[in-house]
Amino acid sequence: MSELAEAVGIRLRQPDRVGEVEEVLQAARVATSSALPSPVRLRVEKIAFSGVKRFDAPATGEPQDGPKPEARTVREEPFSFEWELGAGVYVVASYENLRGKSSVLEVMRWALRGRSQMREVVQSWVRRVAVVFRVGAEQLAVEFDVLEGCPVGGVRTDGQRRVRLAGFDGDDSFEQVMQTVMMPRLHLVPVVTMQEDRVVEHTWPAYASALSVSSNAAFLKASR
Repeated sequence: MSELAEAVGIRLRQPDRVGEVEEVLQAARVATSSALPSPVRLRVEKIAFSGVKRFDAPATGEPQDGPKPEARTVREEPFSFEWELGAGVYVVASYENLRGKSSVLEVMRWALRGRSQMREVVQSWVRRVAVVFRVGAEQLAVEFDVLEGCPVGGVRTDGQRRVRLAGFDGDDSFEQVMQTVMMPRLHLVPVVTMQEDRVVEHTWPAYASALSVSSNAAFLKASR
């Protein structure tokens, strides 16, 4: 019997029911023993993304004064961004708003988490993403194309010997792949909880939400 089951039996003053306690813990998938994991450092080393920004623009020949006609045209503006990061602390800043600061962080989170939290219109502009990061001593890369809003790509080891670890072709498979890649490398285990008499297992999405503080959360905190 596990020490946890014995401790529960003693606390309930029913040590003769330790076997029953053990069965309940196993049925609820509660780990009865654990070892302290060694810490592993996660660091992004390179981020690159590109796409085409689409926005409404005045129709050609539209008068500057007087009533504006309803005719508009869609303007397309290609963009690309690449940033290599070494050791240290970095700041993303600009003199004006709406220059893509949040997008840089959201693309980074997208690659690590496996699911995007970008605004839909901004995500529709993205065509290609590549993020290189290091987990402990191992260097990995996430690369994908965005086809009609759907990420299609894979995860591989980086460096001289590149090995493809897994591929994905949608939000669900992308998130599952990142869970499979990240959980064991960061020495993480699922966290099991009970919600409304249901056993709920929290895995990589829950852990990944703690990698950064979202701009929405910071705004809500500042506005209170």
